[in-house]
Amino acid sequence: MVETRRVLLADALALEPLGGLRTVVVPDGAGIDATAVVDELGAPAALRQGDSLRVEGTSAERAALAAFGALRVADEVETGEHGVEIDGEERTVEVTETGAWVGASTPEWAASDADGAAALGVEENDLLDAPVGSTNERTVVGTEFLSALDGDIPEGTVGYTFETVSAEAHVAVRAGGGDPTGIRACLAVAAALDGVDAFDGAFPDPLVCEVGRLNGRPGEVWVSPGRVGGPVAVALDGTLAVRAADDDIVVA
Repeated sequence: MVETRRVLLADALALEPLGGLRTVVVPDGAGIDATAVVDELGAPAALRQGDSLRVEGTSAERAALAAFGALRVADEVETGEHGVEIDGEERTVEVTETGAWVGASTPEWAASDADGAAALGVEENDLLDAPVGSTNERTVVGTEFLSALDGDIPEGTVGYTFETVSAEAHVAVRAGGGDPTGIRACLAVAAALDGVDAFDGAFPDPLVCEVGRLNGRPGEVWVSPGRVGGPVAVALDGTLAVRAADDDIVVA
């Protein structure tokens, strides 16, 4: 059976539409085929089902930020704290007038003997005078210049620089692989900056990470102790024909 549901095309981490990370948000996602929604709209999805959030194709953090930020813009939720179950785990999301926050732990950082220049594909004199480090199998490398992050960064490498386009940002971050605007990459950079005491004991709260600008979809990630957040914009508010999750498709 096919029916229509309201859908929001959310741009998670974006200050305005057409930036950040495209994520489909379905305010009433009960009983519909999440995979079909992803296939139809070409973006990961977060489907709200009462007090739970069904996630398809992305991380719990991105889904929570996109969903609750977009739901606020669409007047589906109010500002304040909301309890939600995501992938069987109870999470708390705080909705604000400018975006959303969700609990997230900063990974452990340790100095590494990895070749930072080789990891980023830049010259040695392009690197910051700071130790290369690793977190959760990611190599974290600092560079003097934003342009040094514009190349092909290998999977498992995260680059950062204090040269930002936005005056409000503290650091620009870009990760290798298929998720250059990764929330978890910003958590890794926050751990690295804390590990080398980059701010001389005055670590910003929140740390504002500029992301996506080199990919043409600018946004920002906010990192505070124990949580991560960001702005959310809505590029589309409409309806979509959807299929029930238990529908059988017969191919003749």
